[in-house]
Amino acid sequence: IHGFANLNNGVLETNEKTATSSISTNAVTRDLEFKKTQDFALYDANGKRLKVYRNAAHANMADLENGTYYVKTDNQEIFKLSID
Repeated sequence: IHGFANLNNGVLETNEKTATSSISTNAVTRDLEFKKTQDFALYDANGKRLKVYRNAAHANMADLENGTYYVKTDNQEIFKLSID
């Protein structure tokens, strides 16, 4: 995924534009769902890339510890994900 490694001082910058992607989560199963298939990456709160998903609309986050994460799509949209 082009551009996912280009972080500013190791921190993801929040994108202020209107999102064209839609994301939903299920807190019980820790499933992440997009309305359309796309490439996206998961980052921790420090900007470290943890996982990359290609041509996917679903991801299971059950293996993640509680905390704040960021999902960045292939069209450079960023979503904050809090896991409790």
